[in-house]
Amino acid sequence: MWKQALILATLLTAAGCSPEQPPPATQLATIDASQLRPAFASATPEAKALADDVIMSLQASEDGKALSALQALAKTPNLDTAQSNVVAGVSEQLTRRMSAAKPK
Repeated sequence: MWKQALILATLLTAAGCSPEQPPPATQLATIDASQLRPAFASATPEAKALADDVIMSLQASEDGKALSALQALAKTPNLDTAQSNVVAGVSEQLTRRMSAAKPK
């Protein structure tokens, strides 16, 4: 009887020592895109649409689609300095999150 208790205790101890799983990619980094919509409030309809695409893609956890929309937004003619800075900041955050989510 005591052998069975010892085996059970060993199994339970070993089961509790499993390595921790990394957090899901969505928990690795939160993207602060709060300045995106205000920065493009007075922009052209095309730029506004791209900014909305970025926001919707981020909300849907579609990082690749969001990055593509950010790249297109960065190439939009006549961006002012504030808009360029917001796009660059969100792009940097997203790139870091995508790099951290890649399996190593």
